[in-house]
Amino acid sequence: MNARVVMPILLSTLLLVTVATGAFAQNTTGAAGQDPATLFAQGMQSLQAGDLSQAAQDFQAVAKLDPSSAAAHSNLGVIAMRRKHWAEALTELRMAARIEPSLTGVRLNMGLVYYRMNDFAAAAPEFAYVVAHQRGSQQAVYLLGLSYFFADKYQQALTTLLPLWPQQQRSLTYLYVLGSAAHRANSEAVSMQAFRQMAEVGRGSPEFHLYAGKAALGKQEYAEAETELTAAITADPGLPMAHFFLARVYSEQQQLDKAREALLEEIRIEPEVPFSYDELGRIELELNHAAQAEKAFQSALARDPSLTTAYSGLAQIYRDQHRYADSLSMLNHAVALQPNSASLHYLRGQLLARLHREKEAQTEFQEAQSLLHRFNEQLSKSGVPGRSADAQTTEQAAQE
Repeated sequence: MNARVVMPILLSTLLLVTVATGAFAQNTTGAAGQDPATLFAQGMQSLQAGDLSQAAQDFQAVAKLDPSSAAAHSNLGVIAMRRKHWAEALTELRMAARIEPSLTGVRLNMGLVYYRMNDFAAAAPEFAYVVAHQRGSQQAVYLLGLSYFFADKYQQALTTLLPLWPQQQRSLTYLYVLGSAAHRANSEAVSMQAFRQMAEVGRGSPEFHLYAGKAALGKQEYAEAETELTAAITADPGLPMAHFFLARVYSEQQQLDKAREALLEEIRIEPEVPFSYDELGRIELELNHAAQAEKAFQSALARDPSLTTAYSGLAQIYRDQHRYADSLSMLNHAVALQPNSASLHYLRGQLLARLHREKEAQTEFQEAQSLLHRFNEQLSKSGVPGRSADAQTTEQAAQE
């Protein structure tokens, strides 16, 4: 499940935490005679005015004059977040956290970056720190619960989210996630309560049909999902995400042309949302439209450079075109974003072998095997039957 797909409204309403003041080392003035405090104040003014370039320049000057300024690195992280430069944001925020580990605002922003990169296992400890050290932070509690949910830790998600019921019981998003987490944690009473409340709050609204359709899609009840999503679109043709999920329904049933049309409509409604282009690229690939798929993946990455699937999609296109160096470049980006993917390491090994870099290829094959072995051990200990999609993908790649 993709958090960016399920939670676009929630993330858009979150406020990034800036650090408005900072302690600075004494006797640190620049060549022009400016001291860190003055530069920091200028940076805050520029940041508040939306002048990100000038703010970045000021905070970089502060960090150069005083490398121990956690506030400067924290705000450079916020600027990178606003620019959607997630890797850069993480570098700056980690530096701020090393200097001052107790800054809850920095830890919250780190959690948001991990969350935005779909690394929910890494996001959860950051949000948990904020919850433990900043009482009353409902935003952090909510995000912690969501991180548990998307990391498939359903009981922890349920335990974290349930206390928010008095404040969030009118939120369709909250009710949907709570009900889904409870269902998967075998707490059917809570699940039924959440979904009943969702039906009452929604009262047949377009948003209710959207979530009902998404829930049916998750249960692989495609006929019901199509009915609900069509009802949502009929009531509100411009409802964000409705066409996207309808495309998913069509895709699961191999109605690829209809899926493609639904995605194009979603892009028309919300042209700046990256994952619609990413999904379109996947559909175009299945239709053997390599040029259209490449364009779609590139459009996705232009809007969000952290989309692993877009990089791997481009890698597949370039591999099939025998552009092995270009394919490897795309896979390198994908592996950097998702280093624990056995299938990505295996595919990178294949490309290195085709480039006659046998020693490096063997290293990648061994890493893929090691990751797959560790995953299967964890799966065996958890008592969960079956294999991961990543494991299946690796086996399919081996067969190729």
